[in-house]
Amino acid sequence: MFSKQTNFNLDNFITTYVTKRPNSLLADDFHKYNTELNNRINNKSVLVIGGAGTIGSSYIKAILRFNIAKLVVVDINENGLTELVRDLRSSTEYHIPEEFITYPVTFEDRDMIPFDQIALDLLHELDLEPDICQTEDEAREKAMRLYKPSLREGSTTTFENLPAQL
Repeated sequence: MFSKQTNFNLDNFITTYVTKRPNSLLADDFHKYNTELNNRINNKSVLVIGGAGTIGSSYIKAILRFNIAKLVVVDINENGLTELVRDLRSSTEYHIPEEFITYPVTFEDRDMIPFDQIALDLLHELDLEPDICQTEDEAREKAMRLYKPSLREGSTTTFENLPAQL
């Protein structure tokens, strides 16, 4: 018996059977805040830890619709990193930066490098300084300043109209 080969369109399947709507719920927000998103993301260096998994690779594909300067992807799944690179390079819809680095991390040795040391080394590779906090409250406050520029000291820019998630 011969089986009939069909072309499966994942986007069409999701639109028809899963979300039952032609556009993302976020499409209007992405359009409305396109300039702000571009200003915040373009020409930045991005480090993704766990980038070969489902969530990490989806994040990478979303961020590569912008023009980032450098992308570093770390994962324990070397085969997953290889598949991710193959998938990204075979597509024309992503802006892959010239500096695109993948780091497979293995835990086979008994003398493992602590994960925080790996993160520090990668920050150094990106020419970034770590922002170390002494308390959870301090970390929360710094995170709020990153995502809510109006909270930065001396800032005259306000983004009250942006969605709360930003």
